[in-house]
Amino acid sequence: MNNRLEELEENKEIHCSEQTKQKINELKLLNVGHKIEDFLEDIRREDRNLPTGITELDEILGGGIKVGGITTIASRTTCGKSTLALKIAINLSEKGEQVIFYTNDDSIEQLFLKGISLVSFELFDKQGAYTVQDIRNYICGRVPMDDKFYHLIEEYKYITKNLRLIDTKDILMESKGADLSNDKSTTYVDDHIEYLRKEIEHYSDVQIKPVIILDYLQNIRVGQGLMEKAQADFAMRELKQLAIGSDLPIILISSISRMHYEKKMCIQALKESGSIEYGSDMIIGIHFADIENNEFSFEKAKKSDVWNMELVLLKNKLGQADKTIPVDFYAKYNSFGSSTKYIKTKINKKLFK
Repeated sequence: MNNRLEELEENKEIHCSEQTKQKINELKLLNVGHKIEDFLEDIRREDRNLPTGITELDEILGGGIKVGGITTIASRTTCGKSTLALKIAINLSEKGEQVIFYTNDDSIEQLFLKGISLVSFELFDKQGAYTVQDIRNYICGRVPMDDKFYHLIEEYKYITKNLRLIDTKDILMESKGADLSNDKSTTYVDDHIEYLRKEIEHYSDVQIKPVIILDYLQNIRVGQGLMEKAQADFAMRELKQLAIGSDLPIILISSISRMHYEKKMCIQALKESGSIEYGSDMIIGIHFADIENNEFSFEKAKKSDVWNMELVLLKNKLGQADKTIPVDFYAKYNSFGSSTKYIKTKINKKLFK
């Protein structure tokens, strides 16, 4: 087709009517070769990586999570999926990104305390970090505040200045004018997606594109009368359209099927895996490194100060997938760090270069 267009272009003075000349020009505008500079400029302008704060993961992702799609983080309960999302949120906030963390699982207070614990680990390492209970003791006066703790709070205040924590349960009740003191009001179900759409429009009006984090998929409500799977399927479709239409990064947290609790993460482990698999641009699974060893005990592993975990890149539309990254999870301090196994391997590789 290109050769034919060029041939017509060369001979249009002789053979072509004005109408034909116009058609040739229109066809050329549709041709990728003629638009290549525009495409390159668009890619350069829109290339915005969002670093997760986990070096090995960011290296594989070419700098971090890409904008304009859905990244799903999944694991069994208590294996760090919300903590990983919170680490990403705080890391991005520190780098100047506006982040909105919507929770329908943990309370705002829990996220607030976990965030301080996480930052303390980043500041002081495990030798001087604070647990959530340590922080409660300081705040409630059971332990007198000292300069170190004041320093931590000031640092946390600075790092999280671009982070908003929103409890969607409160929003749903307030949106209907429900009595917040009445526990029965929590049975009311509203549309999370519609609320989110309005929030995004509000930010768009002031030309801000926030990073959206939703914790978690199975609790997202999109109307009454739908079963859980139908809710999740509908939510994934709507969120995908929001991410693409608004050119926003959405980080989604998902639980997994109980039958996969004792196995390594795979696509099939995801609840409603069809909608999550096709709707997500990237899927990161988390599991214990030794989960499939015969001697592995989940309860015993949880009692360790350091959990030997693996992040598994199950899907990555823009790059490598099926990659496994060893990480250390310090559940006590609500933080992930580079695995000592990974560091040793990296050092050994350097020795033989």
